[in-house]
Order: sequence, then structure tokens, then C-alpha cells
Amino acid sequence: MQNEPLWIDVAVTVLPCVVLLAFAWVMNSYQITSKTEPQGIPIPVLIWAGVAVVLSFLVHRTRFGLNIRAVGENPEAADVAGIPIFSVRYATLIAGGALMGLAGAFLSLAQLGAFTFGIIAGRGWIAIALVIFGNWQPGKVLLGTLLFGALQAVQLRLQAEGVTLVPYEVLLAMPYVLTIAALAFAGRAASAPAAMLKPYRRE
Repeated sequence: MQNEPLWIDVAVTVLPCVVLLAFAWVMNSYQITSKTEPQGIPIPVLIWAGVAVVLSFLVHRTRFGLNIRAVGENPEAADVAGIPIFSVRYATLIAGGALMGLAGAFLSLAQLGAFTFGIIAGRGWIAIALVIFGNWQPGKVLLGTLLFGALQAVQLRLQAEGVTLVPYEVLLAMPYVLTIAALAFAGRAASAPAAMLKPYRRE
């Protein structure tokens, strides 16, 4: 299992972060009304970009990341090499669940300020689609989430500006439809980990 050169990892992860921060700055500084004050880059966006950089380094440049990839591709060979298969799988499952919990907490506590039934509105499925879109690479997944977030922000802006050329239901569906279209286009070249969703039993 060969690593890409370091500069490729840096470019694939950092460039989407730069685009993300620039987009967040522009969108959050745009004034809809005279009462709206520019806010700069929201702190959650900075945290989001930082998590992507850390995860990319962890997956590609650490022993634990190598263990994760080995377990995902060939658990039999990883077991022979002495890698604790079940510990690695449980650790990644717990870490992924924790990140999803933080995302849900942000959605209910910070963005919307309340919990309502159906608050996720299909975003969990979009998250799975974006992982496939990004080919299981943190930097590319960040780029996909930037695409979905940008479309979500655009449709909110259009509704706030009172655009009536199309029904608002079309604007609400736009981020999901275009994200699925991007997945259908880019997902054909995606290569999932060979052992994904396959239980491992030591013989």
C-alpha cells in the first residue's frame, strides 16, 4: 500500500479548505438587508476545515492511518501482520459516530437553535453520498461537502431575496438533486475499500 507524495496530500486537502474559507467569508459578509452585519468566517467552518486537515494527515501519514487502510482493504493480511482488526474497526466506528453526533448537536443547538422532528432532512444520506463522491479521501470529501453547502447557501439566499421565478420547493430540492447528479457523474470512478461492510472472522 503506497502513499502518495506528501505535496499531493497537502494540495488535495488544503486547497479545498482555502476555497471553503474564501466562500464562507464572501457568503457571510454579503448583506441581504441594511440590518445584516458582515460576520467574516464562522468558527464552525474553521473547525470543519481543521478536522479535514487532521483526518487527512492521520489517514495518510500515521501508523494508525495505515492500519485503518489495511483493515479496510485486506483484514486477513492485516491480521497476519499483527494489527488488531476489531480494535481498529471499533475505534473508527466510535470516532465516526462522535463526529456525526457533533454535527447533529451543531445543527440543533447552533444553526437552528431548536430540535424538531425530521431536523436532519436527509443530510445523513447526503453525507454517505459525499464520502463516495470523495472516494474515501478526506480532502475530496471536504470538496464535496463544500459543493453541497454552497448549493444550500445559494438556495437560502435566493429565498431571502424573494426570487419567485421557480417555486420554493424547487430551491429546497436543488442542493440534493445537484449533489446526487455530481455523485452519479463522479461515483463511477470511486473505489470503495475492498472489505467494507464485510464481517471478519478469524479462522
